Parts: sequence; C-alpha cells; structure tokens
Amino acid sequence: MRIFSWIKKLRYLLVLVAVNMLLSFLIEPASGASGRMWSGYYDEQNLDMIFVGNSVCQQGFIPDIFNEKLSVKAYNMGTPSQAVPQSMRAIEVALEEHDIKTVVYAMGFSSLKYEPIPEAELTFESARARQKGGIQGALATLSYIYSPDVVAKENSVNFLFPWLYNYEDYFTSTMLKNATEKLCKWEKRLRLGDYDETEGLKKGFRNDDTRVINYDNIWEDNSYSRYEPYFNAEMLADFEELLAFCKERDVDLIVLNTPHPAFDVVSCYEYYEKNQEQLTEICDRYGVDYYDFSLIKPEIYEVQDKNFVDYEHLNRAGAKEFCEKLCDFLKLRASGEDMSQYFYSVEEFLEIHEDLLNEWKQYENF
Repeated sequence: MRIFSWIKKLRYLLVLVAVNMLLSFLIEPASGASGRMWSGYYDEQNLDMIFVGNSVCQQGFIPDIFNEKLSVKAYNMGTPSQAVPQSMRAIEVALEEHDIKTVVYAMGFSSLKYEPIPEAELTFESARARQKGGIQGALATLSYIYSPDVVAKENSVNFLFPWLYNYEDYFTSTMLKNATEKLCKWEKRLRLGDYDETEGLKKGFRNDDTRVINYDNIWEDNSYSRYEPYFNAEMLADFEELLAFCKERDVDLIVLNTPHPAFDVVSCYEYYEKNQEQLTEICDRYGVDYYDFSLIKPEIYEVQDKNFVDYEHLNRAGAKEFCEKLCDFLKLRASGEDMSQYFYSVEEFLEIHEDLLNEWKQYENF
C-alpha cells in the first residue's frame, strides 16, 4: 500500500511539472533580453573584454566597434534592470570561462539608487542556467536557489516557475504569439540544423531605437523625477563588493557613467556633486578608474540631445558615435595620459549650462 501512496504523490508531481512547462511555453517571451544575451555569450570564444550593467549598458555599447578599433574580443553582458549583484555574477562567469582583461561597468547614478527588481534577477539567473544547459545548467540552478542570499526567500521557489516572473502579459494573443515564435524557432533548427538565435543581436548589444528626445516634457521626465536623490546603502555595499572582487583578480575595471543630456544633469543639481564625490571616493579607495561621461569635454566627445531617446538612454546613432569616441578615449588612457583633464567639474558644468539651470529653477518654483 505504501508503494501506491508514493505513486499517487508522484502522479501529482508529474501533473504539476507538466502544467508548469505548458504555462512557461505559453507565457514566457520567445526572445527575452536575458535569454538572448546568455545565448550569444555562450557562442563566443576567447573573450577579453566585457561590458556589464543595466539597459544603459545593453543599449549603449557596440562590441564590434571596440573589436575593430582596439583589437579586442568584446561582448556586451548588459540586460534591462540588471542590478549590481547580477553584474557581479556576469563578471564571475566571464572570468571563470575566459581570459578577461578589461571590464567596463556601465552605469548611471540611478544604478545605485533603486532596489533590485526580483523579476529581473530571476529572469537573468534562469536564462543563464537554461542557456548553459545539461548538468552545468542544473548546477547553476542549484547554486542560485541554495545560495545564502536566496535560499530563505521567495526567489528560491519562484525560480522554478518562470511564467510567474518572465512575462509580457497574460493575454491570449500574447500567449499565441509566444507559442508561434517558439514553434518557428524549433522548425528552423530542425530544417537548418544550425539556427542562429542571436540574429539581430550584435554580441549582446541591442538597440534599434531611432527616436530622439521629446523636448516638450524634459522637466517632467528626468532623473530628478524618477529616482531618489542619494545612493541606496545596500546597493553601495554590493558595488564595493564588485570593486573588491575585480581588484583581487587583477582585472582592469572601468566604472563609467554613461552620458546623459545636459538638462538631466541640471535637473539633479542639488545633489549631483554629492553623488559624484561619493562615487569618486569609493572608486579611488579600490584603485578603480571612474569617468562621468555626462561631464566630458567636447574635445573628446560632444554630448548632444539628438543622440538620446530619453533622459538616460542613447539611441542607435548615439550609441555608435559614443562607442567610437570612447575607443579613442581608451587609447589615450592606455598611453598613460591623465584622463581627468578631459572632464568638467560639476560646478564648471553648471556654469556652462546656466541658462538651462535657470530654466529648471523657474520650473521647480512654478
């Protein structure tokens, strides 16, 4: 009788697994950002340079440009809403599997101001395990769900049910779209044998956005309105752990604030200098080079509104121009030149953009 009791329990478990697989098939997007990033990453050989960070990284760094101009083998490991712990995980994986010499941590001040988004973390970790596949994928799953920071939290269970966190919506039309796209991919694999899942995704870079900032609402939609003034203590601790990890492994880590339009810097004038000082002090403590490309002088790179989709994301043309200029910047850095001379202080920047500052102050006091 005890055997039949176990068979009954097993039957329920099999039904649960089958339902979970069906819902995941219908609800999970066929081409999620994290899945595409990890899929492309595991296709790469002999990487020596990576970019990590959230959407400003994914949309701002074109590895092919760095490969051509710096003679490196680069990959963009940025994903939307990638928090510092996921950037750390990406670096860990890359160092374990490649001879990585340079890591660019691409960020904005906002990267250290918001709480990690559980859905983004789970999607990132789940995609990594699945793209790894086989025994190694299973081990990656176990290492995550039983890690000290996760094992006692909801994420340790939710991880096993991807349709709960990796979805666009629960509409029937979306489910039909997801299922159709997945079936088409399977058909192409069977028909062609070697199906390139990274089509349209250039070594982790993904940005087809040609829009330009809508200047009608810059004072309503900016970093001031979106984020807290000061850094989150937990995120700062994670950030320092990332810096210490790279220092221990003798990795050339570059912390880089991606460019923002001038109006966005101006909107945060009350606490921008404090943010800058705090980040500079932390990076100096670990011997890490930190550059704020919102404050770059035009002789190196001219920050222009036409290059942005919004207050923090570059459009496709903007990303191309930025990467080309950044390569020139990194060549100067490699030659031993003091790169601090190419940046304005916050005070100098605000003086140059005094008209914008006055316009913002009038809006604030309206």
